[in-house]
Amino acid sequence: MGKQNNHRLLADKYRNGQCTPDEVKRIQSWYEQLEDYGFPDEQELERASEEVTAQTLRQVAKLQQQKALRRMIWQIGAAAAVILLLLHFWPSQDKPKASFTSLAHVADIQETITSNGEKRKLILPDGSSVTLNASSTVRYPKEFGVENREIELDGQAFFDVVSDPKKPFLVHTKDLTVRVLGTSFDVKAYTGEQQAVVRVATGRVAVSTGRTTAKQLALLQPGEQFDYNKNQHLGKTVPTEIKKITDWQQNILHFEFVPLIDICRELERTYGIPIIIENNDILQERYHLNVQSETIDNILLLLSKSGEGFSYEISKGKIIIK
Repeated sequence: MGKQNNHRLLADKYRNGQCTPDEVKRIQSWYEQLEDYGFPDEQELERASEEVTAQTLRQVAKLQQQKALRRMIWQIGAAAAVILLLLHFWPSQDKPKASFTSLAHVADIQETITSNGEKRKLILPDGSSVTLNASSTVRYPKEFGVENREIELDGQAFFDVVSDPKKPFLVHTKDLTVRVLGTSFDVKAYTGEQQAVVRVATGRVAVSTGRTTAKQLALLQPGEQFDYNKNQHLGKTVPTEIKKITDWQQNILHFEFVPLIDICRELERTYGIPIIIENNDILQERYHLNVQSETIDNILLLLSKSGEGFSYEISKGKIIIK
């Protein structure tokens, strides 16, 4: 290293015109030796530069790893101390599942979950029936109907409720509460989706916001639908066809000028196949389509030939829309 530094200092003196006659002879001698071996071309110089850079980066990375290792050891030690404190002071009891109603305080809960592509019908203890659509969850007390009739829903379900004027039937979603005495209606409120929908087939339904029935948003009659925007906290009542309310139970799908991204979510749940949309420009393109018991390939083929159109492929158990 010392010899290299001396050579560098001598070269600097030569460039600045500060060399003695003997030092000039030494520089000329080096130059003659280079002529004998040939000067490196630009590619050789570039390769040499890259090699030096790579060696430098490896040294820097090694130093960074050493610093990171010391920092990681300190962080692990701190985390371990926190965990030990939590284990020491945390109550040794099971935590109830998160709930958005009074069911959080109920010890014995019945829960039914459907996966993608699955539908299921339940008969509740009071005789009311619940038909769950795909990827949905209902929770209710095991002693449902003894003191009250409250049920939680995440997803979509059709309810056919036995009349009991003394015990109103309450369906709680994360954002809405639906109150009935005896009627049949459909609630669609999936977590992560902006829209919640309540549709009435028979009887009357009161829709309220939040966990209680204090703030009523709408009183629905048969053939009416309440659309609620979760983000804006706004809703409106619109007419709907009663015969279409239960169509999803017969594998009939209605898309009335629905954005492609929402259609794909519905198809994912119905058919249990992941769908990836690579082209962000078509996410909000709206489509109109009514199909019954069609394969997902045929549905996508119909959609791809309407509107702006798109291409897609089915590969390794998933669908990619381009």
